[in-house]
Amino acid sequence: MRDDDCNDDVNGDGSVVIMLDDGTLVDEDGNTTTGVVDWYEDYNMIASGVSSVTKIRFESLYNQSKFISLYPEHTRTIIGALFDLEVKQVTSGYGSNNYLPNYSSSRRDT
Repeated sequence: MRDDDCNDDVNGDGSVVIMLDDGTLVDEDGNTTTGVVDWYEDYNMIASGVSSVTKIRFESLYNQSKFISLYPEHTRTIIGALFDLEVKQVTSGYGSNNYLPNYSSSRRDT
């Protein structure tokens, strides 16, 4: 869900708060913080229940130099994710085009 134009601050309060699966609150850099949670590692910890989930975040870290040291001919990497989602039925369309939004983005931190 994040690139240079789409911030992780889901609720727009000026800070990003992630609740780890042990209940600890951290910011984007992993530092302990406080505030209203934007992201949960474990959806079972969402107070309003899983039916209130509106976004799913997938983050992957790739150590390119490590792979190249192990496999010198290594030139490409593919990462995939599969989510088994149950989408709520609604009686009217969602958004201007009557469909659920699908957003995907990637970024490369150097």
